Order: sequence, then structure tokens, then C-alpha cells
Amino acid sequence: MKRLSYGDVKFAQILLALTLLFAGLASAAPKPAQLTQADRENLRKVAVTLKEAILREDVDGILRHVSKLNGLTCVDTQIPYQQVREDLHDRIVIST
Repeated sequence: MKRLSYGDVKFAQILLALTLLFAGLASAAPKPAQLTQADRENLRKVAVTLKEAILREDVDGILRHVSKLNGLTCVDTQIPYQQVREDLHDRIVIST
């Protein structure tokens, strides 16, 4: 059986300390805020309104949900409001 050297013991202690440190940090991470019932209901209403606007091809109804300042953001792509507006109007004109 191999005897542990001072370096092996020190490495094991450091590894254990780091493991405990990261486990503690992970458990202390802030949990995402829970939505209230009112927040969930408001989100549901917006989703239904937007869905209805999309199904009716109501460009103005859709644009009411797009920020004039920030446009739309999809993952890491920013789409300016003016481009969204033009694309939606082009889509409606082409399909009719």
C-alpha cells in the first residue's frame, strides 16, 4: 500500500476545500423571483392579445407589443422597431 506524501494530503485538502466552497456558493445563488398570480394573469392576457393580433394579421396590434426604443430581441439579435414594422407590412401586402 502506498503511503500518502505531504503533497498528496495537501492536494486532497485543497480539492476538498474548493469543492465545499463551490457547493456553498452554488447553494447561496439567488433563486429566480417567483411571479405573482397577478403577474401570471397579465402575461397570459398579453399572450392571448398578441396571438389574436397575429391570427388576424393585425400589424398595428402586433406592433403595440414591440418596443419603439428597443425593437425586438431574439436570443442575441436586436431587430429595430422600424425593421419589424416594415417586415410586417411587407408580409401583409404580399399575402393579400
